[in-house]
Amino acid sequence: MSYPQAYLLTIFLETALLYLFLYKKYKPKTIMFNGVLASTLTHPLVWFAFPLLGLSYSLQLAVSELFALVAETGVYAKLLPGISLRTAFFLSLACNAFSFTFGFLLNNFIFL
Repeated sequence: MSYPQAYLLTIFLETALLYLFLYKKYKPKTIMFNGVLASTLTHPLVWFAFPLLGLSYSLQLAVSELFALVAETGVYAKLLPGISLRTAFFLSLACNAFSFTFGFLLNNFIFL
């Protein structure tokens, strides 16, 4: 999968899941803004910066996904009014786990 495809797929999946969790409390444009912003801040670094660290693939994956989790938790906690840090963490965890799993399955079973 190319970077633009992965980036757009990540934004779509994570923002859609974010919407499912938050649509009763926030306006759609607020949810979309946060979903797009969180992925835009983290995705390029996960794809392009972390591979430059020279870590093994497994360690790189763990460190970069942990980075995305923490950074996106910060985005949600800061920009979604009234959301707790705990809720922001679990939102980030759910969104990242969903997009990572979907991308993994897509890459390994669809795009062989």
